[in-house]
Amino acid sequence: MFVVGLALGWLTLALGLVLYRRMRRWWHNRRYGVPIDYGVLLMEYGRKMTSAPDRQALRQLLTAELPRALRVGRAALLLPEGYQLVSADADDLCLPVSHAAVRWVASGGEAQRAGRGELHELIQQGRADLAWTRVWVPLMRGTDLRGMWLLGARDDNIQYAPQDLRWLTAVAREATAVLEATHYA
Repeated sequence: MFVVGLALGWLTLALGLVLYRRMRRWWHNRRYGVPIDYGVLLMEYGRKMTSAPDRQALRQLLTAELPRALRVGRAALLLPEGYQLVSADADDLCLPVSHAAVRWVASGGEAQRAGRGELHELIQQGRADLAWTRVWVPLMRGTDLRGMWLLGARDDNIQYAPQDLRWLTAVAREATAVLEATHYA
């Protein structure tokens, strides 16, 4: 009888663990969407970025092609002109380099979610027209800010996972190197 109870206990524990893992995966997929193979995307778009002949081609990759692959509704690339970050597109979006949100994101050097917390408050204090942004990605070369890549909401209101932020930071570092290469070419 003891052996049967022990076996039933282990079986219950194993089934509970399987159910827990499936529920956790379901919740993760519901919140962050189906997992993306970042290795494949990084190779594909890394190759496209390094073969970009000019800033315009790189802008097209960062504001149209990559966001489409990530199912992002809106993106903008801000590049430095004097003491401002000016949109590479035709819109009038520009930010002073001294803007509190820009300084805060640049100080971390990594992609930051803008949905809640300190970055959200900094954006709301200064710019109402940036309410569409969900992620701010600094284009950094060492400690120098070379631009800012802004990404909007993803389709079906899927949130950005921590893996997304790490991957976006890696893409931004590669894009920064390409920006500098096209600048000096």
